[in-house]
Order: sequence, then C-alpha cells, then structure tokens
Amino acid sequence: MTALLLVLLMLSVAAPASGIAALARPALGGHKVAASRRRLEQQPVSLAVAFDGGVLAAITPAALGRDAASASVCAGAAWMWVAFWSKLAADGRIQPNLSRKIIHTGSAPLFMLCWPLFSPAPSAPILAGAVPLLQIIRLYRAGRAQPAQPT
Repeated sequence: MTALLLVLLMLSVAAPASGIAALARPALGGHKVAASRRRLEQQPVSLAVAFDGGVLAAITPAALGRDAASASVCAGAAWMWVAFWSKLAADGRIQPNLSRKIIHTGSAPLFMLCWPLFSPAPSAPILAGAVPLLQIIRLYRAGRAQPAQPT
C-alpha cells in the first residue's frame, strides 16, 4: 500500500508535457529552469514514455546514469546511517530507544541532503523514491524476521 502511494505521488509530481523543453523539474530560480531546459534539448532522447496520450518523460542515458548513481549513493548513506547507530546500540554505548530516535529524526534530513545529487530529468523522482522504498522493505523484513532460537 505504501509503495502504491509513493508511485502515485511521483506520478502526480510529473505533469504531462508537450515537448522536451517542458521536461525540466522546477527549480528555485528561473534561470536554473531555463538552463536545465537547454541542456535537455541538447541531449539526444533515447527513450520516451507515453502516458495518457502525451509524453510524460524523455529520459537520456546520461540523466538515467546520474540518477541511478545518486540513488545508489543515497541508499548507501542511508544504510550506513542505520548501521552506525544500530551498532552503537548493540554495543551498549547508547540506549536502543535513543538509537531509534536518532535514526528516525536523522533519516529525512539525510535524504534531503542527497537531492542535489539528482539530475533535473524526470527519472530523478522515480529513482530517488526507490531509496525510501528500499528502507521500508528492509524494515518490514527485519520486523518479520523470527528471532534466533537458543541452542
């Protein structure tokens, strides 16, 4: 259910566009949007995804590679963040409930710090959304795991 909501949220962010010039994700400054649009117009289009009769996205190999690498770095940072605090709790250096609170309050800012790594291409929100989805799956599997039986 959470994954479905995440996918719907990502699709609602990307509105149908009419041409490559309208594909840049909005930025804070207008000059950044114009520069992103110029870059997208200059790159060769390798894949066009049709959605509701319009072109939703044109994904270039360079943008897809950058976004995949950014998602990998972000997922690795999230894994290291959780592993670091979990290790401290397991060693008894901090209390487990404090470790859990630090992980929960620090994960979102860490994820937001990774956003500048992603390109302005339409593939960015999809691959960036995979990072929290992987964390959700990881936490779900950890919660469903059976405790080890003493021998």
